Amino acid sequence: AGGLSPLAAALGERWVAQNRPVILRGALRGWPPLQRWSDSYLRSAVGGKAVPVRHSPQECEGGRLFGDPGRMQAYESSEVPLSELLDELSAPHPRYYAARLQLRRSLPELLADLDETHPAAALEGGPAAALGGCFGDPQAVNPVCYLGAGRQATPMHFDPSENLLCVVQGAKELTLFHPADTPHLYPAGERNSAAVYSLANLCDPADADRFPALAEARPLRALVREGDVLYLPCGWWHAVRGSEGRNLSVNYWFALHESKADARVEVDGIVARAAREAAALG
Repeated sequence: AGGLSPLAAALGERWVAQNRPVILRGALRGWPPLQRWSDSYLRSAVGGKAVPVRHSPQECEGGRLFGDPGRMQAYESSEVPLSELLDELSAPHPRYYAARLQLRRSLPELLADLDETHPAAALEGGPAAALGGCFGDPQAVNPVCYLGAGRQATPMHFDPSENLLCVVQGAKELTLFHPADTPHLYPAGERNSAAVYSLANLCDPADADRFPALAEARPLRALVREGDVLYLPCGWWHAVRGSEGRNLSVNYWFALHESKADARVEVDGIVARAAREAAALG
């Protein structure tokens, strides 16, 4: 782990190399977006810019689910000005959720805030610069923002990449499953991106009866608060729910480190198997 900071070296050796998730509590201390990205700042800097949003959520237990696990095209989406999105997120039952918002494409004015180093910052140069040495190449889409409210939920899925989830405002609750639980999670093949989704809806208690093998899976619960970083390993299934108030996270995806070839083979196998099972379902 030569050249890495002590925190990055520990992350790489104890967690990344073993493909195990971990929350780095308070690791974003001093990161400019935490102090800077207020409602007034965002409206002033980028309020007139159009951003993609998901809409038409389903009511679910304790919130709203953006996406339908039973449909191959899981999301309904459109574009609205960011100021309109912020207005909607202040409403009692928000109709919008901005997910996979590529800042480099949609809001490049905010990029400088992410890379600026504050004298009190725990991660010099931001999380991607400080921790990226644990992984392979960063993905071209980085950084990606998620902005929601009203306990918005995302269907269970996994991404075939390493992920650093950085919470800037609010909190994110995740239900995680190890890749070994895949046979119990009803994978439905690739949809919308490289992500593999489950047919089961964890927000619907009735799905425990429709998908009985779910009972054999062993979930982990993670609460990622403002200022925390979650390392979400390649291949780990996750269903995500935001906090009631406005919640904002910035994600960075990476290829696997060259030392994790075994994990790459395992994940490729899961993706191929999910595609075959999805084809068999028609």
